[in-house]
Amino acid sequence: MFGVTIGAPFNGVLADRYGRKMTVAVGFVAYSALAIGSCWIPNLSALLLSRFLMGAVDPTILKTGYILGMEVADPKWRTHIGIALFLPWALSLMAWGGFAYLVREWRMLQLTVSLLCLAFLPTLWFMDESPRWLAVRGQHRRALRVLQRAARWNGVALPPEDELLLLLKDGVKDEAMVRPHQDARAHTARGWFRRRLDEAFILFRTPRLRTITLSLYTNYLLVGAVYFGLSLSGGDLSSDPFLYMVLTGVVELPAYTLVIPLVARYGRRAPVVAFFFLTAAALLVLPFVPAGSMVLALIGKMSIASAFQVLDLYSSELFPTEVRTRGMSTAHVMSRVGSTCSPYIIDYLGPLYPWAPSAVFGAASVLAGLATLALPETLHVALPDTIEHLEEREIRTRRLAWLM
Repeated sequence: MFGVTIGAPFNGVLADRYGRKMTVAVGFVAYSALAIGSCWIPNLSALLLSRFLMGAVDPTILKTGYILGMEVADPKWRTHIGIALFLPWALSLMAWGGFAYLVREWRMLQLTVSLLCLAFLPTLWFMDESPRWLAVRGQHRRALRVLQRAARWNGVALPPEDELLLLLKDGVKDEAMVRPHQDARAHTARGWFRRRLDEAFILFRTPRLRTITLSLYTNYLLVGAVYFGLSLSGGDLSSDPFLYMVLTGVVELPAYTLVIPLVARYGRRAPVVAFFFLTAAALLVLPFVPAGSMVLALIGKMSIASAFQVLDLYSSELFPTEVRTRGMSTAHVMSRVGSTCSPYIIDYLGPLYPWAPSAVFGAASVLAGLATLALPETLHVALPDTIEHLEEREIRTRRLAWLM
């Protein structure tokens, strides 16, 4: 978890600067090597270092890959893809319970699951760069080639090349136009420092983006604590940790399937708030119903997993393309800060006050639901490409609200 916390911000900067495809490809090769190589590590210190490095590389695959999928998705299928992309996570949780039950020696268990990474490597050859990212970076010709290749695969006719280039350039800043000014300013130490400072705080640059960033940071911090708190509670809530692991995967299946029509019809904000409050209700009642503690915990796990996945879709639509990977990666950091805290809540607070972990996680779910209310709805709204687009949309929305 600490490795993810350190690696996620760097992943955001790399993916926004060098592209989604490059970051995913390099990250996955590094992750595969670390995962397989750690099976032969001779001592605990080296193993912990390896796990830290795997955590640091993890966001390059999980978050950047998700964003790449969302940026190339057809808008009418974005809701379905944004939720269903995490269906393998639930299946993997179920598989982990089975693998761990059958393979008790940890090195063989690690090797068994890590070899699956090799099946993904050939797909890197067929992966294209995000045309949205290319357009925002001013690489319109490369974006055009990606779109033309996608059109051939899908049997779709595109507008004439010149017209399509104009569409790509329209409303999207051209990095080539601003680069000379930036380079001239970078010749001075003061200019270089100011650029680095602006880049570090880019997610807080404008009022709308600042509100989105702070609200999502709060959400991810709390949802990470609750989700992983329930995931790591198998020893306290069930006498069979293998069965509990499988069941946590089973109850997450609805979180990646049945919520799709719900989110497609009612939007993102209302379902996220409802799932957070459902989680809070299940966890706050849990200490008073000892006989049904496992059932209530699984209900809480299902609803918090639903909130988590809708939140990923929601945040990918809220952050502009210009800073989408950076925004989601730093939000991912906050979720890992929360998940790092959750074992301490369970292991240190639980033995003193058995009801306390459920109460803390339930209260956190309520706060997360309230924080979501500050976010705008994104259903049927085009993805913003730049920070300027985001702020202009907010101004237009306020004007319309004032006129009505």
